[in-house]
Amino acid sequence: IFYCVSKIFDKKERLGSTGASEFVAFSLSLQAIVDQHVASGLIAQAGNGDSLRLVGDGLRVAKDVWTAATPTERLCASSAKEFFNDMTYDELNAYACAELPDAKVGVDFSRTRVDAAASLLQSAKVSVSRAVTISGLSEDEFFGELKARDIYAYSIDKAQFEESLAWMASVQEKNAG
Repeated sequence: IFYCVSKIFDKKERLGSTGASEFVAFSLSLQAIVDQHVASGLIAQAGNGDSLRLVGDGLRVAKDVWTAATPTERLCASSAKEFFNDMTYDELNAYACAELPDAKVGVDFSRTRVDAAASLLQSAKVSVSRAVTISGLSEDEFFGELKARDIYAYSIDKAQFEESLAWMASVQEKNAG
């Protein structure tokens, strides 16, 4: 989550957006953790809304954790980093809102959440169920949004379709006999 939040602030700076807090005044529980890590000297934030950065002991701890990590753990961390780096500012905001149950949305961010969820689903970055959660809508409402945008939640190729038809025919035969 820290990485996600720091990427939101970093993208905000690069895109020249006004304060991230106008969109999401993140969760109190996350803010308490950030405050704790700042007080411990693990992370720092130059100014309100600036990127969170590892400093001092935080850099040492991160290096120790990375050095002790298994190849599988390193791959997982690298994949997560790539996942977040490939997101837009709005996708990151929407993802953070979905991950933090007590996240407070400062302005009407609901349209942006739906747009971001549809974009993440269409680019195959998240599953259908994850996109529904990110959107903040019910499943039926989200499928309605996808239909209006001409986005297909599920897609299969011709071979998969033919395999499904053959399976359904075999089930029908078994049930008829």
